[in-house]
Amino acid sequence: MAQQKEVFDFVASSDYFSGPTWMAMCKASLDAAHGIEYSTVVTTMARNGVEFGLRVSGLPGTWLTGPSQQVIGPMFAGYKPEDSGLDIGDSAITESYGIGGFAMATAPAIVALVAER
Repeated sequence: MAQQKEVFDFVASSDYFSGPTWMAMCKASLDAAHGIEYSTVVTTMARNGVEFGLRVSGLPGTWLTGPSQQVIGPMFAGYKPEDSGLDIGDSAITESYGIGGFAMATAPAIVALVAER
């Protein structure tokens, strides 16, 4: 029982615990929707700091790519836009699924940052 409490305490205290869970669910669901003939559903959006890419269900095997862009938005105290790199990260899959902004409520550290602005 003590170990279960420890696990629940960790989950409850972690600002970033839910993100990977949401991303895995979104990726699994969108992979199932990929490769449907004539479908125009976007099944992947991804960025690696060099390129932004997306996949469309009806275009299996094709990535549509362009250069990564600088992120414009709120920054942690003490940082300026010139301190940042190009857009990178794996959370774009939640936007592909359509819940990115809605899922933000489960990321208290990010909500706090945005709320300050």
